[in-house]
Amino acid sequence: MFRKLIKPTNLLIFIVVFDLIILFLTEPEFKSFNNGLLKGYEETFLEPLFYMSALFIPSLLLIIFAKRNLFINWLKYIVSWYMPITILFVSQTKVYTSSVMSIDRTLASVYWMFGLFFITVLYVLVSIKGKKIKAVFLNE
Repeated sequence: MFRKLIKPTNLLIFIVVFDLIILFLTEPEFKSFNNGLLKGYEETFLEPLFYMSALFIPSLLLIIFAKRNLFINWLKYIVSWYMPITILFVSQTKVYTSSVMSIDRTLASVYWMFGLFFITVLYVLVSIKGKKIKAVFLNE
């Protein structure tokens, strides 16, 4: 049953709704809504989380048109280890630094998600090697 729920379109819809909720919580126009509850978490938690989930969408859009087994293998072998490592490294990055060339949590999450996109591009290119592109990108 759980395997039927994991579809690229369901994951895309979940991520878009999640991004809209985080955007609602961090926008300055809605400060009266979250002034007391989320006041200290915007720069430390919500902004990096927003950029991580927003930049996950291009990787998902790249693989959304592939066969189901390619998508499942991408989740098992790439995303399952890459996202925990990303969360670990982003959480260990300093929030405020005084250096000119500093990397804060938001920028670190952007860099890590661009890395996921490039790994996804390489995964798709390697998986279609030796096959015709039309055969790989037809949905089952």
